[in-house]
Amino acid sequence: MDALLHLFVRDAEDDAFDLEREVEAVASQAGWDATLAELMLFLARPDRKEFWYSAAAVLYWAVSDRRPLPMSPADCIARLYRCLELLPNLGADLLGEGDSLVWSIAIKLKGLSYETSWQPLDDPEIKERLAALRPS
Repeated sequence: MDALLHLFVRDAEDDAFDLEREVEAVASQAGWDATLAELMLFLARPDRKEFWYSAAAVLYWAVSDRRPLPMSPADCIARLYRCLELLPNLGADLLGEGDSLVWSIAIKLKGLSYETSWQPLDDPEIKERLAALRPS
């Protein structure tokens, strides 16, 4: 689905571009299942890392709208933290912005409050899945 890449490129080039609206339009045609499956594949590709922050923002909107994900919450959280390992702060301009976005997605997926003491990188299930994403 090159539509997502096209949208992320336009979003990076045009401050007036409404990424959320445009992704909604793509998902209304392709379906949210296909759109989110492609989004997760996008987050698995280091050659697309310059757009990972935008992809995570789309994921945040989808999770906030309780759209079903094509993977378990633990797999999704592990994927996001792997992205942070490969691209600190997801390449966001503001300090901590990418980290905060990933945290916000993770706690929404876990059903926790923002002030929780839960540590995703200490969670055995997340640690196991994250380890599987790293090269041997």
